[in-house]
Amino acid sequence: KDYRLGFLYYGLTVVALAYVVSDIMANNHHLEYDNVVGSMRLKLTSKGVSTRGGLLPSYCHGKKCQDWDEFQLVYPKVLPGSVFVATKIKEEIQRKDCDHCKYKTVEELTKEFYTLNPERFSLKLRHNFMAPKFIKDDPENDMYSNANQWMTGKLVGPKSNAISSYLEDQKADLIPIETLLRASNITLSDPSHVYGKENIPIRETGCVIMLTISYENTDGITPSYPTYTYSVKKMPEADYKLIEPIGNIFEILECLQHCWLRVIYYL
Repeated sequence: KDYRLGFLYYGLTVVALAYVVSDIMANNHHLEYDNVVGSMRLKLTSKGVSTRGGLLPSYCHGKKCQDWDEFQLVYPKVLPGSVFVATKIKEEIQRKDCDHCKYKTVEELTKEFYTLNPERFSLKLRHNFMAPKFIKDDPENDMYSNANQWMTGKLVGPKSNAISSYLEDQKADLIPIETLLRASNITLSDPSHVYGKENIPIRETGCVIMLTISYENTDGITPSYPTYTYSVKKMPEADYKLIEPIGNIFEILECLQHCWLRVIYYL
């Protein structure tokens, strides 16, 4: 027997054991996980925002702008899981000449305009979560069930860098649309990159942004008080338009065609 083989055997054993333990710890395989459920309230607000005053943005020079408030900018008013923010409006008057005729747009009465500085408004968010598997055994433990006003959180950018932070003891988080777009690495003046509309600005085509909220109650090794993270991403090949009928008097139909910044959220 060669004693060096014993050193080799035990050395390889220690290396293998160290690799297994480090892999488990690094990837948090020693922790138990559960998919959370929860709810969220999301609305547009003008709190702390003024769209008036100063020079008009450059996009208002080629096409007129109108200064809309948060109630005019949002349609539909209530839609679970989403909020729509109008960026461009096309107002059409349609008429029909007989009872069985289709409505036809009166081109000379059509108006198009941008909404003024919609990115200066903010999203107001309130949300909560629950881990059903864990809360069943410990219903009073706020590590497994909590709400944003009792936690700290952050908004991260495309490289997972923190852009904004949110403290506890606040009823709701305010995220300016401009900050949300920055976290998505876009502006409304960027080209849409939608097929057939590649060079048309997002402000004119609309877009869809996905807002995801993730919750953690561990520092990677041991349990800790829960925190949350907002992350956002622009959905590829997604423009967004909606038509809002606003009047129907006899043979005249008036409607608004909106280009939207649509924000969808997921827990």
